[in-house]
Amino acid sequence: MYKYLIAFFFSFFVNEMYSQKYIGYVVTVNNDTIKTKIEFTRGAFDVNRLRFLQDKVVTYNDNQKKIYLPYELLSFQIELDYQLITFDNIDDTTFGQRLYSKNVRLNKLVYVTGGTIFTYYMIKRPNSDFVNRFQALGLRNLVSKKTMLKEMWDCKISYDKIKNNEMRIKDEQALIDFVIDFEKNCYSD
Repeated sequence: MYKYLIAFFFSFFVNEMYSQKYIGYVVTVNNDTIKTKIEFTRGAFDVNRLRFLQDKVVTYNDNQKKIYLPYELLSFQIELDYQLITFDNIDDTTFGQRLYSKNVRLNKLVYVTGGTIFTYYMIKRPNSDFVNRFQALGLRNLVSKKTMLKEMWDCKISYDKIKNNEMRIKDEQALIDFVIDFEKNCYSD
């Protein structure tokens, strides 16, 4: 019995104290790109661990620690598991994980409140400071047809595809594919 208790507390302690520095880049509001090491200090077992990078970024250059808040950066990138993950400044108050960016940008935010996970997606259109936020619902983070119809007010082709069930947002990859199609239909170069 004690063996299991010790193992439980050890795994809890390791999970909470797990901290490493990863190669990354920050892009300041002056558009300067700085290569740095980014501290990532949250639990290794947390599926939504990237959410801890939404409020601030802790960097190290020559062992000098610097904390960046969203209003100080345009974006930052961190290399995790051989993949470069980008976060964009959403509205000077938070960073959102970039899922797609060309003319139209799609970002993701994850919040946990009282043990419940809330996922939000943001679409930013070109030449606009306005960001549309919409919540994903259910266990698979589905975006409802009603929500998508409300968001596609400016693109009849995409609006009709959603309305006529030609495109369904059944998961995150389907949402990314839809945003690419939305961009192609209404915001291509």
